[in-house]
Amino acid sequence: MCFAGPAFVNQLDGAGHVGGGLDSRLAPVDLGGEIGALFKNDVGILASANLDFHFSTREHGWDPFATAGVSGARISGTGGFYFNLGGRVDYCVTDHWALRGEFKAYPGGLSLGSFAELRFGVTFR
Repeated sequence: MCFAGPAFVNQLDGAGHVGGGLDSRLAPVDLGGEIGALFKNDVGILASANLDFHFSTREHGWDPFATAGVSGARISGTGGFYFNLGGRVDYCVTDHWALRGEFKAYPGGLSLGSFAELRFGVTFR
């Protein structure tokens, strides 16, 4: 999967986030990880380990799912650890790739503060 999108709320308001990751299907859940670059006046890093729960089996091309996991971030010399919670939907264009929309919230973060993001991307199968 590859993704890009804005991050907002607290110290990361207006930051951007681009990255990629890998998932392994363990039906009906996926176990996955992702890593990406955060940028707002500086460049940082955000890495996550997640479990995804699928609500369907790609009916009519749609594959909605919920996600939860743990994340770590560091930007401008400040870091934090988070739980992450969110929802995604993939629209399968072919059997081998899909368009993805996602909302993710990151409560916690210690000195970096909580934040949320809206992401769009492409998933390859």
